[in-house]
Amino acid sequence: MFKLRSQLDAIVGESLLSHIMRTAKENYLKPDHMAQLAGARIGGIVPFLFDRNMAQALPDLLGVSLDEIERKMYLPVYEARRPAAAAKIPSAPFPFGTGELKLQAEKEVNNFYGTEINRDHLHLARRRFAPDALSIGGYHRPEWDVGFIFSNHETGELLHSKCRFCEKKFGWRTRGLTECFCKYDLRDHKAKPIPSELLELSAFLHDLINPCPLRQEQARSRLPSSLQAVGVSTLVDLMITVGRLAVGYYPGANDICRGLPVDREIKLMFLGFTYLPEWPASVVPAVESALWNSLNGRMEEHVSFSRIFSVVDRASLPETRGILTQVALSVWSDKGLSRVPS
Repeated sequence: MFKLRSQLDAIVGESLLSHIMRTAKENYLKPDHMAQLAGARIGGIVPFLFDRNMAQALPDLLGVSLDEIERKMYLPVYEARRPAAAAKIPSAPFPFGTGELKLQAEKEVNNFYGTEINRDHLHLARRRFAPDALSIGGYHRPEWDVGFIFSNHETGELLHSKCRFCEKKFGWRTRGLTECFCKYDLRDHKAKPIPSELLELSAFLHDLINPCPLRQEQARSRLPSSLQAVGVSTLVDLMITVGRLAVGYYPGANDICRGLPVDREIKLMFLGFTYLPEWPASVVPAVESALWNSLNGRMEEHVSFSRIFSVVDRASLPETRGILTQVALSVWSDKGLSRVPS
């Protein structure tokens, strides 16, 4: 195995790709060269997070044990699976009708420092950063790779996804962690403080994926008992889905979100988060409103109504499904429908 001229110690709280990037720069290499030294046929260091075969070369390149490297990798807990085309299960009559429902494909789930997260919640094509945090440490934190994390809570700032100077997004092929392709120093980027409305949600999400079990337990203790065992990714999907329902039900929802400097999905998650303490009673009026609107021809409301049932089933919440089913029966009865609509 090729030996590098210089090896750097890993920083506490540093992601694996960050360590690889710093080592590459110290040895006057591009990040892609590190992948080539590991025997990869295509460029890019992101596969180091998922490919055990590539990771076999890292102990020699970085001077770190394989156990420590695998602890920082996002290894699949189980692979994504597609069901057979003919595989079907009888569906409950709400909200999909009385026929049969095709099995949904299972998403890939990955291990993130001891927490199971859906692969589509790991955003690695583009690198995000927090200017003040980079100024303090100059390294990339692993939680910045998680799509629903929108802040660096320790420094109280929002994450950025593009350079202020050239206004372009960038990934893992820049010369260093603190600069863009255009050579702009990302530490000079003006930090945006977390809006006061989002502070509670920010702390909650960071605690949910924290490697410390005590922090995770503290976060889950704030949830109603029926939601405390729900997986992280499913819980996030549930908050976003409830947020979509809230936008249709509560006229002032868009006004609340309009001034928040975050992506739309984060705004929806913020709305959904406010409904969790009184779950499931808090969401019943929004579900009822969505169903009325869907029966009156508003397709986006029909999609939101159907999605809440799908996420509730994925979260294994039979009690909540029973409550929402009764709401659906009541609305259909008031509407004068003789059968369950498909």
